[in-house]
Amino acid sequence: GAPPHAAPQGAAPFDGAAEAYDAAFSDRRLGLLLRGLLHEELGRHLPASGLHLECGCGTGLDALWMLRRGAAVVATDVSPAMRAATIARLRAAVGREGAAALTPRDAGEPLDVASRGGAPLAVPDAHGEGDVASDDAPGQRASPRRHAAAGVAAVADLDLAGAPMHRRRQLVGAAAVAHLDLADPAPPTRPEYSTHDDPRLRPLSSGIPFDGVFDGCFSSFGPLNCVLDRRPLAAALQRWLRPGARVCFVVMPRLAPWDWLWYGAHLRPSAALRRLRRAPVAGLPGGGRLRLDYPSARDLDAELGPSFRRLDHRAIGALLPISEAAGLVSRAPLLFEAVATLEREVAARWPWPHLCDHALHVWERR
Repeated sequence: GAPPHAAPQGAAPFDGAAEAYDAAFSDRRLGLLLRGLLHEELGRHLPASGLHLECGCGTGLDALWMLRRGAAVVATDVSPAMRAATIARLRAAVGREGAAALTPRDAGEPLDVASRGGAPLAVPDAHGEGDVASDDAPGQRASPRRHAAAGVAAVADLDLAGAPMHRRRQLVGAAAVAHLDLADPAPPTRPEYSTHDDPRLRPLSSGIPFDGVFDGCFSSFGPLNCVLDRRPLAAALQRWLRPGARVCFVVMPRLAPWDWLWYGAHLRPSAALRRLRRAPVAGLPGGGRLRLDYPSARDLDAELGPSFRRLDHRAIGALLPISEAAGLVSRAPLLFEAVATLEREVAARWPWPHLCDHALHVWERR
């Protein structure tokens, strides 16, 4: 699956992975498709007007997406190198876009250039930094239809002559970056960086009790798998989230048919069955290693306890392959865009939430 990007087992494994993480997963076509599916669901569950906690921000792609939606987000990670990558990404975006930010369309709104008679436009890549280069044709400009399907937000519109015309509005989102150890969580009240002074971020430095501060919490692509005991985090979230706040965790489950198919075809039975072992050791980009846990939905419900009511459970990466098979998506992008469309239809249907590379779990704070 996608390399997880937060670790309570020490920051060192992820300090080594920070530089290679995007190239190994996020920048590839498969990563764009999976992150697009995730963003559709985050946009459905997390209000754009709130203050949200991100547990395991990695290199900052989701924090930047939330910022452009207009949300305030506190992006946290235990790894100094991951936090540095997030700060660099946010600083670049603020410096590039300033107070008048190039902004995406609302989450879930389709971008269909062909129906408007326009020519293909350049759209931001997952970093929001210009044209998207394909895996198998470096530097080749990609069409907005393709990457809108992958969930990459387009920031261009067409004038009547079909020429690209950027739309601008004032930057209304905000982001802060702070340390948080998911295994021993303390309130992230000392941010290392903030995009600007936003009233929603003031509880981080106001000294007031850190109770009921957040309107939502999310974690994408595996940070919770790196926490062998998630009960301290659950207790912290019970205090930090206001009633009605939603929690969206993307966690790698124990049963992943793509693991069996891919590694079985490559005659690697130990890798094919890796998730069935107790606390297996996983390798990371950059050479780091750490132990993982693959909780079930029942495990997570028990850990969060009665203060959280489950709302959703769906696959993200049931029909789409694991990251080790990302080359398949690069070689047949149109086929796998169709697969992603089909996955949207079946993601919440049994048994796919239990048979996938990643599963999205959503709860509401009672």
